Amino acid sequence: MEKKLAVLFPGTGYTCGEPLMQKIAEHFLKAGYEVVRLDFSAVPFAELAGLEEAAGRVRPLVLEQLGGIDRHAYRQTVFVSKSLGTVCAGRLEEEWGMPVHQLYLTPLPETLDCIRETSRVAGMVIGTQDRFMTAEALQAFCAGRGIPCLIVPGTGHSLKYAEPGAAEALEQKILALCGGLTAAEDRE
Repeated sequence: MEKKLAVLFPGTGYTCGEPLMQKIAEHFLKAGYEVVRLDFSAVPFAELAGLEEAAGRVRPLVLEQLGGIDRHAYRQTVFVSKSLGTVCAGRLEEEWGMPVHQLYLTPLPETLDCIRETSRVAGMVIGTQDRFMTAEALQAFCAGRGIPCLIVPGTGHSLKYAEPGAAEALEQKILALCGGLTAAEDRE
């Protein structure tokens, strides 16, 4: 059986323990992937000056937590990332020098610098009230590259709804993007 890997990259205040990330992990586990949930909780984000300092503090953690993984042993690799994790995932793909399938949840403007013509981006998700980038800017970026862009009305950077029905509907849309990832991987 060929090995498949899914790595979940959290954000600064959005861990892999959040319900959406847990459901994404379950989706990939059911599809036969080994799932690695990265943990950034050791980083004191509130004390850091900005994105580059945060990314610099997170990078060694990512490398440490993925250190025991032979990335070349996997036929299929997927990164699902949130906020700061999107920058880390994009940079790690470049550092690894091998294409992975990416799903970016609330990417930061710096994330867009990581996307190349050869990038395999299954989709990007952003709320209409995101404080780091407008939904229109991300939609224009995605449209010019043929990347699916899910715009979530009425949510900010957390992608959270107070109403359970709306939250569940959003989860289903994001899980559908994950389904597209596993289907794309199976075709390769």
